Amino acid sequence: MSTDGASNRNRLLPTLLGLVILLMGLALLVGGVRLLQLDGSLYYLLAGIGFAVTGVL
Repeated sequence: MSTDGASNRNRLLPTLLGLVILLMGLALLVGGVRLLQLDGSLYYLLAGIGFAVTGVL
């Protein structure tokens, strides 16, 4: 009995979660750049970078 299928399924959920967090980070990053262009806060740009890095890790 092989456990290769089980290990692939066990890695699927963390990978999908990382992808979702990465996409959220990219959205925050784009919004943060736009906000900075309008002389707004730097917070969303930094939060987007943080989320994107977290999603990759």
